Amino acid sequence: MSREQKAVDRARKAFLTGRSKSLEYRITQLKNLLRFVKERQMEISEGLKKDLRRSMM
Repeated sequence: MSREQKAVDRARKAFLTGRSKSLEYRITQLKNLLRFVKERQMEISEGLKKDLRRSMM
């Protein structure tokens, strides 16, 4: 089984339990995602330009 398939399986199992992470955990994850996007903005922009022939808005 591929690494990606294992990740999907773990996510499905977690979803089916009906339990979710705490609000604090989810907020922290969103803040980390925002920080990552800001740090990688140039790479994201270059990827969009290369793959989709679109520039960052």
